[in-house]
Amino acid sequence: MRTLVLTLLFVVACGAPGAAPSTSPASSSTPMPSPSSTPDARVVSLAALQRVSATVGFVSGWTGSGLGLARTRDGGATWTKLSIPLSRLSELHFIDAATGWAIGFADRGQQVGCQQASSAPPCRSVVLRTDDGGLNWREVLSVPVGGSGGEMIHSLQAVDAAYAWVVVGDQSCPAFCGSELRGTADGGKTWRTLYQGRVGPIRLASPRFGWIAAYGPSGIDYGADGGNVLVTNNGGATWSATLKAQPIIAIEAADLQIVWALARDGAYCTSSNCEKYELFRSDDAGASWKSLGNPKNQIAAVCGGGNLAGPLFVGAARGWLGLNLGAGGAEGSGGLLSTDDGGVNWACVKSPANIALLSAADAEHLWVEGTDRSGSGASQIYASDDAGRTWRTLDLSALH
Repeated sequence: MRTLVLTLLFVVACGAPGAAPSTSPASSSTPMPSPSSTPDARVVSLAALQRVSATVGFVSGWTGSGLGLARTRDGGATWTKLSIPLSRLSELHFIDAATGWAIGFADRGQQVGCQQASSAPPCRSVVLRTDDGGLNWREVLSVPVGGSGGEMIHSLQAVDAAYAWVVVGDQSCPAFCGSELRGTADGGKTWRTLYQGRVGPIRLASPRFGWIAAYGPSGIDYGADGGNVLVTNNGGATWSATLKAQPIIAIEAADLQIVWALARDGAYCTSSNCEKYELFRSDDAGASWKSLGNPKNQIAAVCGGGNLAGPLFVGAARGWLGLNLGAGGAEGSGGLLSTDDGGVNWACVKSPANIALLSAADAEHLWVEGTDRSGSGASQIYASDDAGRTWRTLDLSALH
């Protein structure tokens, strides 16, 4: 079971000075409403999705009445809304149909904004745990939100009911900058700091093996002060720099040895399109890396421009990348890229279109989320049971 839930709001805030503003793969599709915003009640806007098996899956997001969390146990034919103890959930990570982790946000109250003076408790970013498929949740980590009112916890990774990582933000940051990696080995009862510094995307593969992107003073940029992939083989006790001086925006792993890292040059980005990407692969846990080039160069004639979301791999060979047009006004469809040779060669289809969220239960069972660019901003889930050869649209009307 693999899922990709991208929440990279820190990319712009912590990016290289002077880089052209760009919309990250995740934030382009599901912008986070402020506590006072009122989305259209007819529109479902998804923040996260996860296909746990051929039949079981979860989604979180917003409608005018507040979607919160919903579960399917029949492959998306029907949905059940599940209550949550927070205002919203922005990330999901289920280990199986019962055990799951989530990141959410607790508002101060319906009439009190995060920045208003009040005796109400402060807004908080929260990590939750469930052992019964989302019916009941317990709070395992809480971080007060600073004056900016933004999310303070992101990049949830978990390998079982006990081990998980998250990135915690800096309250002094004007938007969102990851400044600390925290981990738990006891299901969230206790947390310890595993790394301090500017942290980007992370990937936890086992209780001992994991990788993070760490940024220097230049942020997501090339050079000695830019991005580096760090690896640990002892649960975060020590770290070694492997892939150096690259503007890394995503890390993925198939197992303890096979790892991918996606770099993006922000100087070649607009709000609808980024041109310059580079995908790297390691077959020795990050000790050495090989460039696989820019996936977009192989698919430009078919699918055109856009921002890449991913990668998502379910083994050493099969993987996907989403292609979406972000928040800009560019024309086009985006689409879905796929590979069956570990990222060397890519093909692209225009339908499903404008893909920003991806989740796979296995090599055959896949969900992707596309966003309506006609003006409503509504999310749509497309499901495949044959690795993306054919698709069906899931009915989300019950979530309105």
